[in-house]
Amino acid sequence: MPAVSVIVPVHNGERQLRECLGCLTAQTLTDLEIIVVDDGSTDGTAAIIDEVAALDARVRRLPGPAIGSAGAARNAGLAVATGDYLAFLDSDDRFAPTLLEELHEKAVADSADIVLTRFRIADESTGDVSPVEWGVRLRHFPRRTPIAPSALGDNLFLAVNPAPWNKLFRAELISRTNLRFQELRRTNDLYFTALALAQAERISYIPTYGIDYRIGHGTSLQSTLHESPLDFVDALTAIRSELERIGRWPALERAFTNLVVEVSLTALRKAGTAESFATVHDALRDDLLPRLGVTGRADDYFLRRDYPALVADILDRSTTELIFQRLQQAQQQAASARAQAHSALLAVIDPDADSAADPDAATPAPASPTIDLADADGRPRPDVSVIIPVHNTEAYLRDCLASVLQQSGVDIEIICADDGSTDASGTLLARIAASEPRVRVLTLSHAGQSQARNAALGIARGRYLCFVDSDDFWRFDGLAELVDHADAEQLDLLAFDAESVRDPGVGDRRWRRMATYYQRPGDYRETSSGPGLLARMNARRHYRASACLYLARRDVIEAHGIRFRPGISHEDNLFTFQVMLAAGRAAHLPARLYGRRLRPHSIMGTASRAVAARGYFVCAVEMFRLVHGRRFEPDVARQIGAVIHRVLRQASEQATGLGADLVERLGTIDPAPDAQALYRLIAEAHAEAQFRRKRPSPPPHPARRVAAGVRRRLGRLARAAADLARTARRGS
Repeated sequence: MPAVSVIVPVHNGERQLRECLGCLTAQTLTDLEIIVVDDGSTDGTAAIIDEVAALDARVRRLPGPAIGSAGAARNAGLAVATGDYLAFLDSDDRFAPTLLEELHEKAVADSADIVLTRFRIADESTGDVSPVEWGVRLRHFPRRTPIAPSALGDNLFLAVNPAPWNKLFRAELISRTNLRFQELRRTNDLYFTALALAQAERISYIPTYGIDYRIGHGTSLQSTLHESPLDFVDALTAIRSELERIGRWPALERAFTNLVVEVSLTALRKAGTAESFATVHDALRDDLLPRLGVTGRADDYFLRRDYPALVADILDRSTTELIFQRLQQAQQQAASARAQAHSALLAVIDPDADSAADPDAATPAPASPTIDLADADGRPRPDVSVIIPVHNTEAYLRDCLASVLQQSGVDIEIICADDGSTDASGTLLARIAASEPRVRVLTLSHAGQSQARNAALGIARGRYLCFVDSDDFWRFDGLAELVDHADAEQLDLLAFDAESVRDPGVGDRRWRRMATYYQRPGDYRETSSGPGLLARMNARRHYRASACLYLARRDVIEAHGIRFRPGISHEDNLFTFQVMLAAGRAAHLPARLYGRRLRPHSIMGTASRAVAARGYFVCAVEMFRLVHGRRFEPDVARQIGAVIHRVLRQASEQATGLGADLVERLGTIDPAPDAQALYRLIAEAHAEAQFRRKRPSPPPHPARRVAAGVRRRLGRLARAAADLARTARRGS
């Protein structure tokens, strides 16, 4: 029985299907079955499926009902799926390579019925790729997972978008509730998702953007939005009936009523013709809104402030008035877009010219007026959550914890995430936690440092976050000074420095390179934006990506959904880059608080070239995507580009020593065009290096042979003279 069954409905999707299936066969979770439901395609879809299936036994082609409904096609896949969990992907979209592994690990860890993730919208008509928050509105979710549906309260249906493809479902939940998709042309997933949320016992989420939802083309089953404009009415009616049947009414009445409003407004917005707009408006005004209990409600019954006015417009205005209002809004949006385009053109012509305020400029954001000292439930927040991932570091762990516990004048919580240690680290942590209430221990299966840090991030409560590696330590009692400075300047990020400590066995060459590497002598005390601080430091070669060298405001990290990328090495490059971009106010103090221990057998010292190349490559790709479409001041943009280029160069340098087959594997990590473009740079550099290595060296010049012989003879004479001198000293 596979861990996950992935169901892919497709109709005439030959243009993007190969890429879609490629992103599934390249998943780091390999225990899959991939069911591709060919829903009456007349192009080359079937041939592509068969071609992929011939190369990968996990892929199978299944004939669909061919009635023009993605829901009916998904039901055909559900009927034969055998996995413990169910995932769905539309044939024109794509998953990130680690997505299913991350979702499955979270589902197993939380014993969750549903695990949610966020996504990006990739507009093929413009090339823009933008992360969206409305896929999973994390502001409604408690920080601890899993949660019961009741924890979302009346926001149960609005906190999550209705699409099935950004969710992993436990198969037992679907079979127990006998859930199936409605066989509608549009809105066929609303019933399935809403009823699954209502009947789940445990819901969890991962905060990453692991899916590219593509728009701007006409090949998917869901793309003809002007057809069947009243399918949403059937969906909402069926949901109301089923909620009553399963006993979830009236508990979910308010949640459902607000869902009706949201879906109704979406249906009006997506009506592509005047005729379909009039059809939807008439149905809402004359039938759906009164029948499903939307009318006659007090304003505070609605969960969004604009709902009452928008509902009143639907009920009181004519179709002609609403269409005219929609036209005015479109004209205003077009005028705004023209103004933005004009400003962008001026910026290209004259980058130094004054323009509208740039959110990514080097100047700091305005300081926040207050400091939030309590959680939503009224409990006082610690000043700092100190996160320590632990894996087989028993010899260093006691000193590490002692250095953190000695910090005075500051309220801290210490979260130790034991990443499956097989030495006595876990026992030592338990003993210290039993006597020290500030220490909390997470006992995890071994999944790597990123997963350990992320697990600790998920339960952290401090106003600020700080990371310490378990074989390192803090050199003195200085955390309070950092917190005071961050509070006084209202900083989102405060960087500090480290002193390197040399363990026996560390070679001279490495020590010369690292002895002062973590010390930044420049003056970066002045508050700027995070990108501005990164640019100033990198311009003087002082930018360091270590996540252990700064204090970060936790609310900023949570608001941006920043987490460590699991499954790679050198993950700090991506995490710190994200934090820097998100920080509105940042600065640096030259305090060498951190003690960075250089060990001969630490992770950085022995990571294989293949693992290192993969880690740097993934970081470079994601860093490139983070800045796509963002505007920075020219000097800042140059330095940000230099940081990304350096990470890509490190990937290329690591790949140079690998065989061609291992380098080719980098190209299978991410099938997206931007990743493939960066991969080609690495592949070309590798090919050039191999060519240089194989090219025969020219014979040495005769003069060089003579010089080499002279040097050898002089060397022998010097050694002989030294031997005579030692003999003479012993004789005397």
